[in-house]
Amino acid sequence: MALKRLRVFSTTWEAGMAQSLLEGEGIHAIVEDSIVDRVLPWMPSSQMGAWLQVDESEFEQAAQVLADWDASTPLEESEEPEGDGADEEEPE
Repeated sequence: MALKRLRVFSTTWEAGMAQSLLEGEGIHAIVEDSIVDRVLPWMPSSQMGAWLQVDESEFEQAAQVLADWDASTPLEESEEPEGDGADEEEPE
């Protein structure tokens, strides 16, 4: 089994979420991380990050599963952008 790095995450927690998603689809995935991540899991990873690896034979399928997940996961709504007031009515 030849492993191929699929994606790098900033935390092992995020990588573990993706690993669970892939394994739910029948794709075996392995998370590699630095020792810092195991000691302080809530801290951002070191420069290496936490990376998710899959077998080369399942790479394309795994990449598609994550791409579909990314597309279906809504981003947090940001605050309304502040305008220049040109469209706002002036109070009477």
